[in-house]
Amino acid sequence: MVAKKQVILLNDSRLMREMLSRVLNKSKGLQVIRQVENEQELEQAIQDTAAEWVLMTLPADGNVPNWIIELNHLHPNLRFLAISIDGSHIKMSWLESKQRDLDGVSLGELLQLLESEPQQQPTG
Repeated sequence: MVAKKQVILLNDSRLMREMLSRVLNKSKGLQVIRQVENEQELEQAIQDTAAEWVLMTLPADGNVPNWIIELNHLHPNLRFLAISIDGSHIKMSWLESKQRDLDGVSLGELLQLLESEPQQQPTG
């Protein structure tokens, strides 16, 4: 049996977290292990778990927050995926300063990306 990728959901909207949790937990390779409302709670969740992904809402300005870069330095195996509220823009951040914009990605492609190994991540 293949181990599921562990995911932390970071979103101030409980409804959004619950919706994402239902979708991700239906996939064969993903498991939501924690849901948090803000980055202060996130730090403890990362320390308490072996999460491989943090899924979060992309801020309105479309930029990945600077605190993610700090967390990448502290937890280099952790990958971040930020999704705009309307789902039209996605940004990934991993391994310190690597970032990638992923627009026009289908739900199936997004799940496949989350389930893939870090070395299989798109480069950019």
